[in-house]
Amino acid sequence: MTLRMTATRVYNVRCAWYQLTNIPRAAARGAKPPQGGFCTSWGKSMTQAQPPTRVNVYFDGFNFYYAAFVGVGGGPGPYDGYKWLDLRAYVSAVLGDSFDVRTIRYFSTKVKPTPNDPDKHLRQDAYFRALAAHSHVDIHSDGQFRKRQKRGRLIQPGAQPGIVRVEVWEEKGADVNLASWLIYEACQGAFEAAVVVSDDSDLIGPVKMVQERLGKDVFVIHLRNRRSSFAHTAKHVYRGDKTHFFAKNQLPQTVVLPTGKTVSKPAPW
Repeated sequence: MTLRMTATRVYNVRCAWYQLTNIPRAAARGAKPPQGGFCTSWGKSMTQAQPPTRVNVYFDGFNFYYAAFVGVGGGPGPYDGYKWLDLRAYVSAVLGDSFDVRTIRYFSTKVKPTPNDPDKHLRQDAYFRALAAHSHVDIHSDGQFRKRQKRGRLIQPGAQPGIVRVEVWEEKGADVNLASWLIYEACQGAFEAAVVVSDDSDLIGPVKMVQERLGKDVFVIHLRNRRSSFAHTAKHVYRGDKTHFFAKNQLPQTVVLPTGKTVSKPAPW
């Protein structure tokens, strides 16, 4: 049997024509081979797919934490039962297959024990170590808490509103660190696009600079029902406030660390 093949390409459809000659027994049975042969078409499935966009992800840690896990008045937030969150799996689920998630940076501040919650720093430390070991998240926890006094109008409780002075703790430095790394890695060409997980309007300037001056798209993941002024500056906004994004992307109950030791999900979580 002699096989002779020619190939033609029409638009995005490839056709292969197989011509068969000298097929034994066919003439003996009185049958004639069909002229030409047969055609196979792959169509769009054979077109070269666009590779996913390489992205670096920048988490504003406390902004994300309070949006997801802390409710009004300090009570439980909408996803309080899913604090043991695998951030890499979460981001990949929110963004979909069009993005190749590379470096993830999580910017936060180390918390300190308080009389009301003496183990809070232990839970945070366990989570940070689990994220670094299992999800390969780079933890930047060199922000600071600062205590300051503020003046404000007292409106509740009491029938006589007045001006009062209160003491508050504020987290400082994490958003500046995030902005610095975002701009630095954009200048270095470390990503094709960036994803910022935050709702903080203080990041509007850095995001605009990366997009307008450095020519890199910045996408935002946020958890609010209403888009903030910060979200409007981004190339596109992804809603990360679906319960299944949290429920289906939890870390393993126990994570093995590079040292061989293990760290487990805190009991209150």
